[in-house]
Amino acid sequence: MIGAGLIGLFCLLCFTLSCRSNDYNAFRYVLEECKPNWVKERQNKARVVRLRSAAEQGDAEAQLELGIWGVGDEEAMMWLRKSADQGNTRAYCLLAGRYNNGERGVPEDKAEAARLYRIAAELGDCEGQWKLGVCYLKGNGVPQDETEAVKWFRKSAEQDYYWAQYLVGRCYFEGTGVPKDDIEAAKWLRKPHWLKDAINLLNEIESGNPRAPNPQWGEKWGVAF
Repeated sequence: MIGAGLIGLFCLLCFTLSCRSNDYNAFRYVLEECKPNWVKERQNKARVVRLRSAAEQGDAEAQLELGIWGVGDEEAMMWLRKSADQGNTRAYCLLAGRYNNGERGVPEDKAEAARLYRIAAELGDCEGQWKLGVCYLKGNGVPQDETEAVKWFRKSAEQDYYWAQYLVGRCYFEGTGVPKDDIEAAKWLRKPHWLKDAINLLNEIESGNPRAPNPQWGEKWGVAF
């Protein structure tokens, strides 16, 4: 009883703070975390039943959700493919990521990953454009082509995708795929103003004494993708 009361007080405190900061998502997250495990399990089972019903009727978003949270690997991949077949670009990116990393029972296949990222990219998906750019930057599944990498980074960056904005700035700083241009680099690095990598490089440029460019940075650059 005392434990339940303390949880109630904690949730009330979080609700008050979230109201003051207008962060209602934080409050919903706290409520979810406070639920007993048996409640979460029951809700998850009911959710999967609802999703499967909608997915079987052709709902692309439900198919996507089952592909992310569905039961077995084989079923998850089946629903992702069905969602992608309906033009869901997020499903294409998730499928590509699984081929890229060899996950969920799928063998690693960089070429297939690049093909799927390209489909998403050509459909205008900013994450797909960024990741296709990374494929070209690192030569994963496609011939390495820095100019093509910058083209796709820019398309993604123009949709305000923060990693792509950083990479456009980094390419201008390093002279990768474009002529070196610190002014243009700084312009792009200011956009994701909260991203640590962008802040650090921008500070170097504005200090007037930046480090020397590293032509091999793209091959060694690592990010979870």
